[in-house]
Amino acid sequence: MEISRGHVKKLAQIISELSKEKDRDLGYGLSKNKTRMSEELSAIGEYEKSLEPYENERIDICERYSEKDSNGNVIMEENNYKIDTSKSIFFKEDMIKLQQKYKDTLIGADSFLMGTVEINFYKMPISVFPKRLSSDDIDVLMPLIED
Repeated sequence: MEISRGHVKKLAQIISELSKEKDRDLGYGLSKNKTRMSEELSAIGEYEKSLEPYENERIDICERYSEKDSNGNVIMEENNYKIDTSKSIFFKEDMIKLQQKYKDTLIGADSFLMGTVEINFYKMPISVFPKRLSSDDIDVLMPLIED
């Protein structure tokens, strides 16, 4: 099946979460699919290493301009840094500079993740998956679900 690397990355995240389930049939199918995706996941991991300098600088900027609690720790809201409104202009300027500095890298990242690969997934019946899955999770898992 042809699938984007971005989809493979999302699929791997959900498989990682589902791997904690204590179900033999689910575990078997997930294990087979992890093996089938392993080469592409390695390539994605290597590519993400090339983004580390950008990511480290981005985090530094976010932490520098974020609001801090009474202990000096950054404040997060819904998994995002809460930027101090009095510093937001400087934050935006630094982020624009950072994005310009890594422009080619970031464009390459989008292209890389949108690129498609061929993976022969092991199909599993929907009945082996936990009933608690959201429709978004099921959308991501569709390449593994037999019709």
